[in-house]
Parts: sequence; C-alpha cells; structure tokens
Amino acid sequence: MLRGMAVQRIGKILYAICLLLLAILMTPVAQAQVVEYVHTDALGSPVAITNESAQVIDRTDYEPYGNLIGKVNNDRPGYTGHVMDSATGLTYMQQRYYDPTIGRFLSTDPVAADANTGSLFNRYWYASNNPYRFTDPDGRCDNSPSSFCNFVKGIVLAVHDTIAPIANAIADPDGTKIDGSYDRFGPGSNPMTQGGYKFGGALITAEAIKAPSTVAGAVVDAKAPVALTEAQTKNLARFNSKLPAANTGTTVERTGKGVTFTSEVPGKVPGSQATYQKTVNSAGQTTGYTKTTTAPSGQVIHVKDKFPDKPQN
Repeated sequence: MLRGMAVQRIGKILYAICLLLLAILMTPVAQAQVVEYVHTDALGSPVAITNESAQVIDRTDYEPYGNLIGKVNNDRPGYTGHVMDSATGLTYMQQRYYDPTIGRFLSTDPVAADANTGSLFNRYWYASNNPYRFTDPDGRCDNSPSSFCNFVKGIVLAVHDTIAPIANAIADPDGTKIDGSYDRFGPGSNPMTQGGYKFGGALITAEAIKAPSTVAGAVVDAKAPVALTEAQTKNLARFNSKLPAANTGTTVERTGKGVTFTSEVPGKVPGSQATYQKTVNSAGQTTGYTKTTTAPSGQVIHVKDKFPDKPQN
C-alpha cells in the first residue's frame, strides 16, 4: 500500500514537471530590442537610418518634388516629414493631398490669393515652385519669405501687440485693477511679416480713432468707465512693461482730460512698498512720473522723480 502511494506521489510530481516544461516551451522568446535612428535632410525628409553602432542600414532618395527613387511608398513619414499613402501614392499634408509625381496638390489652396503680390493665384502649386528651398508645413501656405501667409502672420502679430494692453485694461470685471503682464511679439525679421505688421497696426489704429470708447477704451475705474485713446493705451502698455514683475496691477483714473496710472509693488521688508504713478495728458504724453517708497508704518521714505522736464510720448 505504501509503495502504491509513493508511486502515485511520484506520478503527480512528474506530471507537474511536464506541465512546467510545456509552459516554458510555449512561452515566446522575447526579441532583442532594436534601436534605430532616423536622419532627415534640410527639408525634413527622412534620408537615412542608422543602428546603435552608427552604421547606415537604409537610405532614401527623392526627386525634387518628392517622388521616391527606387523605393515603394510604405505609409511612413516621407517627403518633408509628411505621411505617405501607399494605396494612392500621394502624400498627406494635413489640409490637402499632394501628388509628388506631378508636383502639385490635388485640391485648391484654402488660403485666398493675394491680389497685390500675385501670390497663391496658382491654387495647386507646391512651395512656390521651389521645392529645393521651401516646404509647405500643412498644405495651406509655403514658408517662402514672399509668401502671403507671412503677411497675414504680420497682421496677426500687430493685432495682438495692439490689443494686448487694451485687453489687460479691461480684464478686471470690477474695473479697479489691470494685469500688467503680457508678451509682445514684435514685427519679426521677414519683410512680408513686417509689412503685415505695419498694415495690421494701422488698421487697429484706424478702428480706435473711429470708436475709441469700444476699441481703445478700458473700464478701469469702479465709479465710471475710462475711455483711453490709442495714444494713452500705448503709454499704458509702456508703463506696465517697465514695472517690476511683483507688481499687484495698475489702477487707471481720470484726471481732468488726462489719466493717471498707479501701480504698487511690495518691498522686501514685509509691509513696505513702492508706488509707481504716472500722469498722461489727452494726447498720450507723459506729464509726470514718480516712485514713492513707503515704510511698513506708512511713512514715506523717499520720492523719486522719474520724469524729465518736458512731456514725452
């Protein structure tokens, strides 16, 4: 009987071992991780792949307008970094499909043509017909310096830089404080962008002159709205841009035909503060500018005159 039990126990052990071996044999062997690096040219097109040993394992060449040379489209990022479609042989550029064989888009450009420069009148062309130098990031407009899109970009930058201080002036629902921090982009370095920037600035200025209470105005006083002229708004922007970062905001009050900007900045000593105050006339010229340093007790320690003898813009 004991011998029978021992045999039965040994059989169970062998059975368990067999199951374990079977499980091990059926487990797929983990493949070694392969590290590859993709290299692009100046246009962003993948042109080479190297392994972790810095050996080139694949190269890709393109015709001027992006057609693959000696390779088949494989649904991966290709010409200028855009995804290729193997089923159609086209390149997907977000807004439109592009055919590298003929060097043209298959649908019209969603961005309107520029009647002044003639840009984009060819609604199907790619990269201003200069694929060696320019690309089209999203199928709407190429990145050439003369591109009309750069002109539009300049307008957007100008609108932002003009509207930002006005938006800051009306940001506070109670009309008592203004957030003095905003970023100014500037006109950029591209001639077309600079042209758009000038045009946009002139456009906003014209609108401000026609409707100063709504375009250039700012509700900044709790008692009554204070409508800032375009010149006063620019002066306010300069005032805010030069304040220390720790300022608590700017209060704007009507003083006769002009306005007064006041901002407080907490000092390093708890309870102390510096009060910046600037008076501006109706023409937007500075008529006074002081910095008053106050002790925690409220005692005025120092008053610094930050304004020259004659009015300035």
